[in-house]
Amino acid sequence: EKTPPEIVAEAEGMANSPELLREAYDDGCTLGVAGEAETALTVWLVGVSRLLASPLAAVIVGPTSTGKSHVLQKVGALFPPEATIKLTQASPQSWFYLPPGSLRHRFVTLCERPQVETPEVVDANRSWRDLVSEGRLVKAVATRGPDGQMTTEVVIQEGPVAFCESTTKSKLLDEDASRMLILNSDDSEEQTSRVVKKVFSDASKPQSGGCETLIAKHWAFQRLIGSHPPQVVIPFAEQLAEKFPVDRPECRRIARHCVALIRA
Repeated sequence: EKTPPEIVAEAEGMANSPELLREAYDDGCTLGVAGEAETALTVWLVGVSRLLASPLAAVIVGPTSTGKSHVLQKVGALFPPEATIKLTQASPQSWFYLPPGSLRHRFVTLCERPQVETPEVVDANRSWRDLVSEGRLVKAVATRGPDGQMTTEVVIQEGPVAFCESTTKSKLLDEDASRMLILNSDDSEEQTSRVVKKVFSDASKPQSGGCETLIAKHWAFQRLIGSHPPQVVIPFAEQLAEKFPVDRPECRRIARHCVALIRA
């Protein structure tokens, strides 16, 4: 209700635009994305999927200096603060002790996956795997009551969450990889040329406040769709099922990814 009417009008226009994805990508480019259209738009749709009953998870994989975290940061800026949790690191127990409801229908981003798969890191990954797969976390904790007697308390953290991270690791744990869309950053010379030209082009122009209006439009758009999440029916789903690969067990999870991406 505090959003200026003109910003709401722009957000409503965006919501009704048949060129919605093009507008989202162009706005991302204004914020600093160069190339990487498929990766940037998939990350955006992962964020939108937070409103679904079964959101998406994704990881951007690529060598260092290829702009993985940059894309994640710029696309993440298009989501309002109440819809996102931006992490640089997460301990195994940290997910459980957030205020109740903190994770429900949030877009969680983690800028860089730890390089070393220590037992602690594996435990942390297991927590978010359960959150992504089951839509909630449940943990039994032993506590000492006022009378000094030990009791068991059940900590429940409700989701679901959409999740996206970046990594330079070329090989992920199978348990992680099967739950995520794998997005590969573009390390080609052509992409490097786009990035370099973008950097120098931006440096040749005065900095303006236009980005604030652009971000406000996207925040209003996300709040609009979040206030009345639609129920999405896919009329061509059965025809898609007939053509979907079934030669490997992981196709079962990939089918769910496909449906969630279309719904988003």
